[in-house]
Amino acid sequence: MFAGRFGQHVIRAPHPLIVVEGEKVLGSFSTLEAAEKFIAGQRRLSTLVLRHTGQKWVMAEDPLADSLPHNSNSGSRREDGIQSPRNLRLISSIEETLQKHPNITYTTSLRHLEVPAQTRNGFRVWIQQQPGHHTVGFEKWHKGFTNAESAFNCFMFGLSGACRLRVLSCGGVDYKWQVQRRLGGRWITDSETGMLLYPFWGKRRERFLQNNIIKAA
Repeated sequence: MFAGRFGQHVIRAPHPLIVVEGEKVLGSFSTLEAAEKFIAGQRRLSTLVLRHTGQKWVMAEDPLADSLPHNSNSGSRREDGIQSPRNLRLISSIEETLQKHPNITYTTSLRHLEVPAQTRNGFRVWIQQQPGHHTVGFEKWHKGFTNAESAFNCFMFGLSGACRLRVLSCGGVDYKWQVQRRLGGRWITDSETGMLLYPFWGKRRERFLQNNIIKAA
C-alpha cells in the first residue's frame, strides 16, 4: 500500500501511480503506460497522473527523462534521441518561446514543463502532456485541452500581465484558485478550481498573484 499527501489530503493506493480528477482518485496503476491508456479510454480532459515519492504524491514524469533546471538564455536542450516529435511538439514550442526571454527559468522533462514563480507575487505555470490532450495549470488551478494551440495560448496567458490569479485561503490553507482577466477596466473571473475539504472555520483571506513577465499576445 502506498500512502502520501497530495495538498491537504492523505491518499492511499495499492500502486505507485494514480490518476486523479479534482479531489477524486479514478484509478491506481503500476506503470505510466497503463495510467495513460486508462486516461485515453476515459476521454477525460482534467485528469492528472501522480506518482508516489515516499511521503507525498507529485505529478508523474516519464522515467526516461529527469526534471532538469533551465535558464532560457543558457541554450540547454534535451537530447534529440529522447524527444518524440509527435508527443513533444507543444513543449518544444513553449521552450523555443521561453528562450526569447533570457530572465525566465524553468524545469522540464519528457512530458512536463514548469515555470516557477519568478517573483514573490508571481505564481507557478505548468503544462503536462498526456495521450490526446494537454493540461495547463496555474498553481493548483488546471484546465484540459485537446487543441495544442489553445493550450499554448493558455500557458503564455499565465505568464503575461493580462492574467491574474486570485487565491482564497482559510486558516492559512489555500482552497480556491480563480483565473482572472481584465475586461472593460476591471478584473473578471474566467474559471476556478477549489478543494472540497479545508478548515472553513479559519480566518478567511485573499491575495492576488500576477506574473507579467511576457507581453500578452
